[in-house]
Amino acid sequence: MAILLFRCGNPIAFSYMSTGILICEYKMRTINGDHLPSYGENLREAAFADAPHGYLLIDPELIILDVNQRYLDLTATCRSDLVGKALFEAFPDNPASLLADGVRNLRLSLETVLKTRRPHAMAVQKYDIPIRDSADGRFEERFWRPLNSPVLREGQIIAMIHHVENVTDETITQRDQLDLSRFDAAPLIAFTACMD
Repeated sequence: MAILLFRCGNPIAFSYMSTGILICEYKMRTINGDHLPSYGENLREAAFADAPHGYLLIDPELIILDVNQRYLDLTATCRSDLVGKALFEAFPDNPASLLADGVRNLRLSLETVLKTRRPHAMAVQKYDIPIRDSADGRFEERFWRPLNSPVLREGQIIAMIHHVENVTDETITQRDQLDLSRFDAAPLIAFTACMD
């Protein structure tokens, strides 16, 4: 959902609520004697850095351009681990998981964004993340709800926003409850052994 904010009949801010990003284009101007502040790029940078959701900014060649603090917190990474790196070099599939398909699914979603120039919401994805300080290359199980959106200038995609929500706890709880319900529904079979 998009929201356009007005003050004294003039637009002052635009909020794209589905990604949680607030984009403001304030200009210093006087309206009915009121001076409105001029925030420009500094406000955008601060809004991105302090957003309550995890955002990764990726160029069309899938190189990481920027990352906000929430994304770093969610993935237990440092900015230097990510910025300037290829996305799937920074976040490879878990080699210990034969069913890992996170890279394939995310690549398909980003290709959809590049082709359609429209946001693409993904279903909940199992995408384990590398434990950065592990000597043996271990990964931590994670589940995400991603949304990938284009950043357009003059009709061309100049970048993409990869927005993630960590849904690991909820997904594992649902999985465990499903496993328990299957166990509860299974018929009990008793075996007896004959001893001669």
